[in-house]
Amino acid sequence: GIDELLCEKRDICKLDFLPQLNGAFGDMTKTHKEKTDTVLRLLQQYLQKIGENTILLPPFQADYGCHISIGSNSFINVNAMLQDTAPITIGDDVKFGPNVSLITAGHSLRFEERQFITGVMENLEYALPITVCNGVWIGANVTVMPGVIIGERAVIGAGSVVTRDVPPDTIVAGNPAKVIKTIDQSGILSAEAIRQLEENVRSDKSTHSSKVISQMTLDAQHDKMEEQNQKQ
Repeated sequence: GIDELLCEKRDICKLDFLPQLNGAFGDMTKTHKEKTDTVLRLLQQYLQKIGENTILLPPFQADYGCHISIGSNSFINVNAMLQDTAPITIGDDVKFGPNVSLITAGHSLRFEERQFITGVMENLEYALPITVCNGVWIGANVTVMPGVIIGERAVIGAGSVVTRDVPPDTIVAGNPAKVIKTIDQSGILSAEAIRQLEENVRSDKSTHSSKVISQMTLDAQHDKMEEQNQKQ
């Protein structure tokens, strides 16, 4: 049957929270600081959690709001859609490009199971939680589907549709999104990258400034590798 409490929470989100939030920057009688303070107050009031130094830019959409938790030092760009039928957890130091959608709800592939029949509400919809771990960067126009966990420091290419879990320290892209590269967070360049820098330093076709930058990068890599060797 219908969950009256959930319906009430959704009504509060749609009729109270979102109109206030999305209208906050339209009040020309207030200063920019007053507007941003209003946005922060509303997020603190209606979301499950909003961390310190986190910025969320309206317009913004959600189903309930109270099922959304966002950590500290994160940035949510305009037109985010956090469809929180199930819990959405966003960690610290997360970056969203414009038009990112996190969709926790889905429907059966079988028509008979998703067909609306008056008085029968079972099986019309299911929902699975979404988790975006610390340090993740999600590019513009990305859609994340129900039940997905995006691992620490992963990068999601613009326009991707993420249908399965993303390993930490990887770049994924496409529809459906697939791993295209592993990120070395140590800062050590690959052997091929070092070879290209060395070639650039030696090449007669390289400009003086390009050679200087390449040599500086090589020197920095040498120092970093020496530092790593000393720690081992």
